[in-house]
Amino acid sequence: TAMAKGARRMRRGYEVVEEAKVPAMEGGARMPQALLAAMPDRFETMTAARKACRRCEILVEGETTRCGDRVKIGDTIRWIRRSSNAPRPMCRPEPPETKLVEVAYEDDHLAVLVKPRGLAVQGRGKTTLQQLLPYLLQPAHVQGALHRPHHVHRLDMPTGGLLIAAKTQASIREMGILFHERQVQKRYRAVVIGCLEGEGTIDRPLRGQEAQTTYRAVKQQRVGNGHGWRTIVDVWPATGRYHQIRRHLASIGHPIVGDDEYCPRQRHDSSNGLFLWAAEVVFPHPITGRTVALVSEPPPCFHEDLHDAHDT
Repeated sequence: TAMAKGARRMRRGYEVVEEAKVPAMEGGARMPQALLAAMPDRFETMTAARKACRRCEILVEGETTRCGDRVKIGDTIRWIRRSSNAPRPMCRPEPPETKLVEVAYEDDHLAVLVKPRGLAVQGRGKTTLQQLLPYLLQPAHVQGALHRPHHVHRLDMPTGGLLIAAKTQASIREMGILFHERQVQKRYRAVVIGCLEGEGTIDRPLRGQEAQTTYRAVKQQRVGNGHGWRTIVDVWPATGRYHQIRRHLASIGHPIVGDDEYCPRQRHDSSNGLFLWAAEVVFPHPITGRTVALVSEPPPCFHEDLHDAHDT
C-alpha cells in the first residue's frame, strides 16, 4: 500500500500515522491550511496544524515541510510520529557551528562535549550549544530517551571546555542529584595576572551564598610588553556560584587574563578572550555507577601567548 511504502521511507523510529492527498483548494494553500482540509479528523484547528509542522511531523512527497510552504493539488501528505526513541527529522541544515564542538564521550544515557570559547550554552538569538545537541549526538535507544538532549550544567560563554549533556530522563534526574551532592569533580585551567604561588582555598560567600574554590599554581612566568607576571593555575570549585572562579581569583588580586568584567582592561591584552578552560571532569555514571573521567587540554593560545616568558 501507499502507506507501507511511506513507512519504509521513514527514518528508524518513525511511522506514518495517516496519509492523504491535498484536495482542490481555491488559489492553492500553505501547509497548515492544506492539513486542515486533507486531515480534518486529525487537525481540527489551525494551531494544531501549525504545531505539527513546527515539530517536523508533516511530510509532503517525502520531504519535511514548514508552515510557510505551499502545496499543490494531489500532493501526498504524510503525518509521521515517533514510534521509538529516535530524534525528530531536522527541519534545517546542520549549522556550521557543529564543526567547532567535539564529542569527547557518548553513550545511550549521556555525553560529554568540548564547548569552544565564545559559544553560549543556551539563550535566544545566536546559535547555542543546546540547539546543536541534536545534530551532534546519536539518538538514545533506551527507555525514557529525551526528545532532545539537554545540558545538565553550564559554562559561561567566554569559557570553553568539558560540558555534560543528558540524553534520558533518568540521566538528567540523576545528574542533578550528583551535582547537588557535589559528586561531580571539575578542574579548570586558568592563566591569571600576577605571580601566584603555592596552593590554597578561597572561602568567600558570593551574593550571600557559601562559595569555595581551591587552587594550585602550576607555573609562574614573566611576560614582556609591560604585562609583568602571569601564572598558570589549576582550579577546583566546590560550589557553582555565578562567575565563582573569576570572582574568587580576582578577590585575591589575581584576576584571569582576558576577564574584562573583573580585571581592568589596561592591565592585560584581552584580544584572545578569557583564559579559563574546563579541563577535567570526574563523576560516577548516573546509570551504571562506573567512574567517568575525561580531560581536555586548553587551546594552544593558553601557552603560546606566553612564549616569550621566563620560567621561575
